[in-house]
Amino acid sequence: MRARLINEARGYWNGDSLLFPEYQEFWDELVPPSDAADTLQGELLRMISRIHYDYYNNGFGNSRKDESYFLFKHQNLFKPFMKDPSNFDKFFSRYKSSDFGDNIYSSSRGEIWPGVETQIDDIIDAIVKYIRLTKHKLIPNKNDKEE
Repeated sequence: MRARLINEARGYWNGDSLLFPEYQEFWDELVPPSDAADTLQGELLRMISRIHYDYYNNGFGNSRKDESYFLFKHQNLFKPFMKDPSNFDKFFSRYKSSDFGDNIYSSSRGEIWPGVETQIDDIIDAIVKYIRLTKHKLIPNKNDKEE
């Protein structure tokens, strides 16, 4: 009998997360090409995706604090679906206190901060699971751009 190896490096950036097909389906359905989503579920997905993109593309070179505060405001919706709910707390605490750009990246360690990829992927997984359970009861997004 052969042991099955599990690739723990699965993630959304390279598209091989186990939930990536659902993520893509929900993205296509709920997130418009520009501007805010019409539904809370779509906006949650859009907000974490903007943070995710900025991490992988810019090393958190841009502040996405508005996005992080939107997620914080609605964490009660998706946090119960996280593998480790403390991942959101760790992420938000570190993210809100970051000085984006030079101070967030440690060239000596070659990383942004330990565990950030796991934290982001756990948040995305939880939002995908939340959308899966609520896609037939979409909530209108009342997020004004002035928030």
